[in-house]
Amino acid sequence: MLAFPDNESLADILQIENQGGEVIVSVSYNGTVNFNAAGLTATTGQGGAGLYTLNRQLDRKYRTVPGSTITTVAQAFAAAFPLNPLNQDIIQVINVGGNVSYYIDYTGVAHGS
Repeated sequence: MLAFPDNESLADILQIENQGGEVIVSVSYNGTVNFNAAGLTATTGQGGAGLYTLNRQLDRKYRTVPGSTITTVAQAFAAAFPLNPLNQDIIQVINVGGNVSYYIDYTGVAHGS
């Protein structure tokens, strides 16, 4: 994703961890959303299906609210971003023309490229 051209290490864009400290969602360097309610597997290389980049994220690591039951990516995003009553997008990438070319909505679904 060209929105983060200085991401030479291919770090995740963001990660969501549960109250136990396990990363359950990662948005990889190319914008792919990875989810596993039991926890993703750490990698020191680039993220991918079922993986997250260990100790590396461009934005930050978000934590779910206490007491959350998470079995879907939508529940994970709702628990990590509880103060989003208008269901706004979590990430938007604006292209040179000023249009949104890629976004992750409030349910954790990636749109565009």
